[in-house]
Amino acid sequence: MRKAALIVLLLGLVLRADAFQAKGMGFSFIEPTGLSAKIWLRGGRAVQAAAGWSPHTGNPFQVQADYQFVQFGLFRNPSSDFLLFAGAGARLRFQSDIHAALRFPVGFDFQSKAVPLNLFLEFTPLITLNPEVGFDLKAALGLRYLFH
Repeated sequence: MRKAALIVLLLGLVLRADAFQAKGMGFSFIEPTGLSAKIWLRGGRAVQAAAGWSPHTGNPFQVQADYQFVQFGLFRNPSSDFLLFAGAGARLRFQSDIHAALRFPVGFDFQSKAVPLNLFLEFTPLITLNPEVGFDLKAALGLRYLFH
């Protein structure tokens, strides 16, 4: 219950930001498989959060959030934008205990100007902090509906 309340609180604080260009909510697949939200802020920045289940043994629940720097207009044409992003954040995975990791996502956002959808692909190097310090690489693919 505390996990859900924390997620709602964090998303509520982010969604109240009045300096945004667009908000997107949708689904993420692979790591994690669940809900995904992103807010593109002015000045080439974004905040992204996701909550869902990991494909690891037992399908543990996890939450993650990142602050991202977005290169708007990497490839731009009248009907769509192809954006590159990189950022830093954290992930918590809830197994028998809480496993924490630092995230450094790099990826692409595709946004159609004709249809309010955001298709994304990200690759995320992780520094796991517990139960032992280590390195891992994850990926996610997803689709969000955009609210302007």
